[in-house]
Amino acid sequence: MDPRLAVIEERLEHVGRIVAVTGGKGGIGKSVIASTLALTLGEVMPVGLLDLDLTSPCDHLLLGVDGQFPEE
Repeated sequence: MDPRLAVIEERLEHVGRIVAVTGGKGGIGKSVIASTLALTLGEVMPVGLLDLDLTSPCDHLLLGVDGQFPEE
């Protein structure tokens, strides 16, 4: 068994829902929608936002986050 899978499963054990924002083309507003959705839902429940854009992630720019790194 791959130990990385166990770590992922442990970190996500308390996650109730996952909402994926996706599209087949660049520049159609996926990051804006995902950031706005996270901010809106964050007013009523704990929310996490994961930007999986490997070439040009920009959610942190939209949200004004600079110099922050996740903790283990």
